[in-house]
Formats: sequence, C-alpha cells, structure tokens
Amino acid sequence: MLEGEICLAMMRLGTHLATVFDRRMAESGLTQAQFRFLAALRDQPLSPAELAQHTLLERPTVSLVSQRMVQAGWLERQPGSNRRTHCLQLTAQGRQLLEACLPTAEQMALSLTSGFSESEKRVWRGLLGRLEESLRHRPGQS
Repeated sequence: MLEGEICLAMMRLGTHLATVFDRRMAESGLTQAQFRFLAALRDQPLSPAELAQHTLLERPTVSLVSQRMVQAGWLERQPGSNRRTHCLQLTAQGRQLLEACLPTAEQMALSLTSGFSESEKRVWRGLLGRLEESLRHRPGQS
C-alpha cells in the first residue's frame, strides 16, 4: 500500500535525521527537541500548548523539555493571560545558542536537499506543510 510505504519512508528519514542531528550537535549539548523549541520561540513567546502544537510533541514532553531548558538558562517563563498560564521565551543565552547552532543545522538541510531542484524543494515544503497542518488538527493522532 502506497500510504504505508510513505509512512515507513518518513520513519526511516526521521530516524536518520535524528541520529545525524544528535551527532552533529553533540558538542553543543543540544538535542533535536531543544533545537526545535529554540527555533519555534525565535520570533515570539509561546504558551506550552502552542509550543506542543507547533512542534507536534505531546504536552508532557513539552513540559519536561522546557523545564530542563529553563534550568539550563535557555528559556524563561513569563506570566500568561491568567494566573495559571505562562509563556516561554528565549533568554539571551538561548538565542545565542540557537544562533551558534543554526549554521550546522542549515548545512545539514543543504546536504539533505542538495539533490533536489528549487522547484522540487518548494513542492516538498508544501506537501510537508500540509501534512503538519493535518496532524495539528487531529487530536491524539500526532
């Protein structure tokens, strides 16, 4: 079945990308989840729920990872719209870490996509974007 083949290929690619990312970023001490958080928070603070939706991670994972990142000094909690909520935002140290790691991440992306034309890359981005949006609107299925 074509859909099954696509899912298996995406799992293989995800595993490969995670392994390569972890190896390349080992010196910085940054995990792929932490990198995704830093990138997601680069332009604006987000609530944990928004961060979970953006990164397609479960809320308990977001809570655990963000707690560790706050302890590391990469993120800080800011008051939310009421007493029970908060937003996460980059600290200066977190922004500096992201900026230091971006060239490596960009080089990985260039290496991964070097065999594709700009047109093919745009098609891939569009299809992946649609898939991500679909997952964001299916509670419990991400």
